[in-house]
Amino acid sequence: MKEDKSKNIIIIMLTIIIILLLIILTLVLTGKVNVNNKNDKLDNKNDVIENNNTEVNWTDKLLSYNISEIKLSRKRNIQLGDSQDIDKEVSLSKEELKQILDKISTDKLVKTYSLGRGGQDRDHLTVSYQVNNQNYTFEVFAGSIVLDSADEEIKNIFNNSNYEERNTEYKNQAGAFYYYSIEEYNESIFDEYFK
Repeated sequence: MKEDKSKNIIIIMLTIIIILLLIILTLVLTGKVNVNNKNDKLDNKNDVIENNNTEVNWTDKLLSYNISEIKLSRKRNIQLGDSQDIDKEVSLSKEELKQILDKISTDKLVKTYSLGRGGQDRDHLTVSYQVNNQNYTFEVFAGSIVLDSADEEIKNIFNNSNYEERNTEYKNQAGAFYYYSIEEYNESIFDEYFK
């Protein structure tokens, strides 16, 4: 008699566990409960909202690299309409680079395809850095950002940002390349470094 009661209790408990598992499985399969989504919000007003701001910012990434040299050059020529001749190069600190990048990062960037570029190189910022014992450069000149074609990491950060694209007719042509146009670019952001 005692054995029958304990068998019945075990069978009842197993049945309850199986029913609960089936209910949970049904809820998961129908999408009522999402077990892997960290962004699910609870129905009550006391939700804890997780800060999932994991998007990598290109300026922070560049500044996190082992930067060996930061050079800013300025060239002006009276014969080309400038008020004076200037041919000067200065070295910048990482903090000064951060200030420049902060100004540039607020402007709209447009991924621009091209077959070639010409024109005077007026202000030219060159950042030399290392990642895994590989040397790379990051450049800002002529109102654009030019990435080192060998640095896949920073290229991916830019390419995954879904910037508007311009001149896409050149995209698949032989010899085509791209750079990021700085839409509100103004050379005056470099003036303070040449006083």
